[in-house]
Amino acid sequence: MWSVVVGALAARRDQAGVVAVVALLACAAAAGAGWYAAAAGQTVAVATVENAPAEQRTVTLTRPGASPAAARDLTAVFDPLEFDVVSGGQVPATLRAVDDTGGFHPVTLAHRDGVCAHLVVTGDCPAAPDEVLVPGALANALGLVTGGQAHLTTAAAGPAAVRVVGTYRAVDPFDPYWGDRRLSAAAHGQPAPEVVFTVAASMGDDPRRAVVSTHDLVVGSGAFATADPQTLSTAVQAGTAQLSGQGYAVTTELPALIDRVAAERREVSTGVAAGVALLLLLTMVTLVVIFRAAADQTRRDTAWWQLRGAPARHGWTATLAPSVVPLLAGAVPGTAIGVAAGHARQGVGGQVTGAGWGLSAILVTVTVAGAVLVAVAAQLGTLRTPVRDLLRRVPVRRRWGRRLVDVVVVVLVATAVAQAVLAGGRLAGVATVAPGLVGLGLALVAGWALA
Repeated sequence: MWSVVVGALAARRDQAGVVAVVALLACAAAAGAGWYAAAAGQTVAVATVENAPAEQRTVTLTRPGASPAAARDLTAVFDPLEFDVVSGGQVPATLRAVDDTGGFHPVTLAHRDGVCAHLVVTGDCPAAPDEVLVPGALANALGLVTGGQAHLTTAAAGPAAVRVVGTYRAVDPFDPYWGDRRLSAAAHGQPAPEVVFTVAASMGDDPRRAVVSTHDLVVGSGAFATADPQTLSTAVQAGTAQLSGQGYAVTTELPALIDRVAAERREVSTGVAAGVALLLLLTMVTLVVIFRAAADQTRRDTAWWQLRGAPARHGWTATLAPSVVPLLAGAVPGTAIGVAAGHARQGVGGQVTGAGWGLSAILVTVTVAGAVLVAVAAQLGTLRTPVRDLLRRVPVRRRWGRRLVDVVVVVLVATAVAQAVLAGGRLAGVATVAPGLVGLGLALVAGWALA
């Protein structure tokens, strides 16, 4: 039996070679598409987060008085999200020069982790409770100089002498470091009290609880690359509820960012799916043409098997194997090439492996299974045709049903293209499958030409 199959392959080696090449290219593209989709989804998610406005990336926690929780405890409630935490405190105050030449000026007295790294400082950073860092414009307005004295008054204490150790301006008021930008509002033109920075020890224990502890949690992009957006949204909701129960006021636009990441990933998935659908469609159309030609060539061979009284399974094997064997011969190396190419294009941090394997396996399986079904469908009519009909040629009758299908396809192609153009690039409705429909239309035109 297999010697017959080998002989058939040798007799039609050009056709077998074309089938193997088509299968190799299709499976390579399908296997690589799985890895590309996973890696592209990760890249888009990370880019969306990193380019998002600071307020969308920040969870701001405020609480009157001293905060009882450590930073790691605050971020743990949002697992698997990861955060950079900037802690601090602030209290309303007034500042005036010692000689009163500038009068009283309302300010916010604040401390913040690592603040001097985000400021252009002229002078020194505060290092003691009686040292302050003053905005340059405010120092000029009040007549304050570096190294000079000033009077600072808060709600919990009377005027206290402080030393101005330097002046500053913000490097980037829109940096995520500033969280909701309350402390940098005046620097980018919004009406707000000027901020005078000091060290945490100068806040002390305020019996009137005028000091407000703050924690700005700036989300990192790592979790967005691999975690499901719904999981992240659930984590934000659970963490917000838990911290609210502990007395923190929670302010964040993070859910909006998660929704945007989910939408961007859906766009990527839709685009890849449309491309894969077009690839599969063109592959199947090509194989239909090849296998139908093969079916015409094997009519006499099939009749000979039936006249010899061979078992049906032998007839199926002898008829289908010359199509399926080169198909599988091309699919195996094609899959290996696609996986190798996709594996080389890793996602963020090389974490695309699991998703890449899964998607590649599904796409390759669909491609091979579809090709085998096309081969079976092309030969099925021949295998079920009586011997007397296999040995004669009967002109093909044209059916009105096929013409109706052609007309429907043309209308769908025109509708999809028009909707894609009018939608301005957004994938919605029939426009989602426009690439596949266009491919089907081209295949239809090719079929008319061949007919």
